[in-house]
Amino acid sequence: MKNLIKHIAFLFAAVLLGNPVWAQEKLPAKQFSDKIRATPNAFILDVRTPAEVNRSYIKNAVFMDIHDSLFEKRIARIDKKLPVFVYCAIGVRS
Repeated sequence: MKNLIKHIAFLFAAVLLGNPVWAQEKLPAKQFSDKIRATPNAFILDVRTPAEVNRSYIKNAVFMDIHDSLFEKRIARIDKKLPVFVYCAIGVRS
């Protein structure tokens, strides 16, 4: 219950402070690619596993394994002024 209250408080604060977390879109691969090309200052975050990254990756993407114990600390360091594009293998983790 405490976690739920904290989560609700965070969301309420985010709305009041105008947090851009609400500007989210789930895009098909082609639109995602087009939008990245049209956003030169974008931060591209790859949250796939190392095995998935070894198969292929988007140029200039920053890899952060979502299963890594330091994941939350690492994403907290992302510049919040930049547009962030997050991707994974099938769209669930991102």
